[in-house]
Amino acid sequence: MTDIDELVATEHLVVLRRYKRRPLYETAAALALDADLVRSVVAERTAWEEASVTRGAAAERIGWHWTDIARMGEDGCITVGKHGRT
Repeated sequence: MTDIDELVATEHLVVLRRYKRRPLYETAAALALDADLVRSVVAERTAWEEASVTRGAAAERIGWHWTDIARMGEDGCITVGKHGRT
């Protein structure tokens, strides 16, 4: 999930329509976003990326194949984090 997807998920930004399957947003609404809000979304993502590893790296670390982590996450056996990272 990108920072923009997070803003949409938290209803700070609204998808007006799609063009060639890509979301379009109201320019005025995007420009009106609170700068501190945007900074906090970016900071949260950055902190998560620094504290986590990719599925491949996690799998290598514990001697599994990355598909095992994905499958176990889908089965609810383990918690897989945001952005495909653990």
